[in-house]
Amino acid sequence: MRSILVLSLKLLVITLVAGLALGATYAITEEPIRQQNILKAEAARKSIFGEADFEQATEVEAIRATDERFAGVTDAYYAVQSGQITGCVVSIAASGYGGDITLTVGVDPEGRIAGLEVGSHSETPGLGAKARDAAFKEQFAGRRAPLAVVKSDQPSENEISAITGATITSQGVTDATNLAAEFAARLFAAGGK
Repeated sequence: MRSILVLSLKLLVITLVAGLALGATYAITEEPIRQQNILKAEAARKSIFGEADFEQATEVEAIRATDERFAGVTDAYYAVQSGQITGCVVSIAASGYGGDITLTVGVDPEGRIAGLEVGSHSETPGLGAKARDAAFKEQFAGRRAPLAVVKSDQPSENEISAITGATITSQGVTDATNLAAEFAARLFAAGGK
C-alpha cells in the first residue's frame, strides 16, 4: 500500500512540474507568436494590394451576424491609396482535405479577385499543399465570383483548374474565395469605412 502511495505522489509531482513548465512556456511564447501572426497577415495583405494602407473594416461583425455562411470570416481590411478605397482584403477559413486552410482574399471595388494568399494549412504535401503554388493562386486574379472548379487544363472565364489529386482542397479554396468576394461586396455596399 505504501509503495502505491509513494508512486502516486511521484506521479503527482511529475505532472505538476510538467504542467508548470508548459504553462511557463506558453506565457513566454504567446506574445511573440501573436506578433508573428500579425506580421504574416500584414505581409499577405501587402502581397495582394502592394503599398496600400490598410484600415480595419468595422462592419465585419454586423455582416457576419446576417448570414451564418460568413462564420469563417475572421477579419477584413480596406485597402486605401490616396484617400480612396482601392479594395478589400478578407481573411477567411476554407475547408480542405486535411482541415482548415486560412486564406487572405483581395477583392477590388468592381468585384474582381485581386489575388489570394494561402496561410496555414494541414494539406497533403505534394498534393493539397500545392494550393500555395503561384500556378494555382494566379488563376483567381482578375476573375469575378462565383468561380467553379473544373478538372481541365483549359478552364473558362469563371472556372479554376483543380490541383491534380487535390480536388477537395481546390474546391475548398474556391468556395472560400467566392464567400470572401460576397463578403467584400457587402462591405463595399455598406459604404466602406
